[in-house]
Amino acid sequence: TFTVVSNDQFDARTADYVRSRQGKYRAGFDLSLTEWASEQQRRRPQEILQRLEEDRVGLQSGAATDDEEELVLLIGVKTAVNTNFALRQAVRETWARKDALHRGLKVFFVGCRPISFVADASIPETPERRRLREAVELEKLVYGDLLTDELDCNDSYLELSDKVKEFLHVAATQFSRAQFVMLADDDVYIRADKLLEYLKSIGPQTRYFSGQVPSVQHVRKDRPNRDTSLRYSLPKELYPLSELPPMAMGAYFFLSMDCAKFVSKNRRRLRGLNGIDDITVPLWMLVIQVHVQHLPWLGYLRAEPCSDNFVAFGDLSPLALREVHNNLQEQRRFCHGFDRKLWLK
Repeated sequence: TFTVVSNDQFDARTADYVRSRQGKYRAGFDLSLTEWASEQQRRRPQEILQRLEEDRVGLQSGAATDDEEELVLLIGVKTAVNTNFALRQAVRETWARKDALHRGLKVFFVGCRPISFVADASIPETPERRRLREAVELEKLVYGDLLTDELDCNDSYLELSDKVKEFLHVAATQFSRAQFVMLADDDVYIRADKLLEYLKSIGPQTRYFSGQVPSVQHVRKDRPNRDTSLRYSLPKELYPLSELPPMAMGAYFFLSMDCAKFVSKNRRRLRGLNGIDDITVPLWMLVIQVHVQHLPWLGYLRAEPCSDNFVAFGDLSPLALREVHNNLQEQRRFCHGFDRKLWLK
């Protein structure tokens, strides 16, 4: 049966439904960065004190060990430092849990310098900015996986290509024995076991660049968007051609280490296109005549519904990341309980 309800009633029922689903997970899983920091500072857990004594954060905490020779894949999860803490927590507590992460994988969050911190030193620091700066420092101490000042870039959409370049430089110089590098968004759920299984099956590669390639997937030619009101606009001054090369979605793509080293070596000369890494990275690779390969098991929710065959699925909310993970832990289908309104970020 169906019941006709008003918009307000529908919104209220939807909110109740969301709360019922959220109730399955720990309280406070969607806290903001500063809210989490305040809670941590009140508790002062032993882990924080220990990390303060060791002072091992960022790249130091993930420094190469005896296992580096077995490193198959280094994953850089692109994140907005100030605003996307809840997504980082969801990733840390699901597919990238350190105590369950598969051997052969290493994960960092690629943040760069928060743009609010890049300001004139003569301007006094506001209490709000100070709280945010201290919260970022605390997150780095507690988890040791967030890269900010270690990377020579600012955390803004227009500098997204610089974020990619800087992480590839880290990969090439500090984790050079890794076979592959992956860049992913922080709203992507990755089936790490399936991904590692695939990469091991193809073995070490050179001149390898792969991802979700819409022009191959949908058999079409893509053209640059010239609408200056849109974030993804690509003006003729930056890109005068009428067609785009086959491009991999920036939400998830893979490079072999030799390709990462090319970007690292030339990072001062390679330029980005208004932060659109989907187009920028393929253009960088064309310099050395490396063409992107399409992988059919990648998807994102804004363009397609959930599929049980996905190895990586993007555009997910913090709750959806937990829902997918819980499905797999309970040996249910990947898409069990799928609800687009609830899952979409």
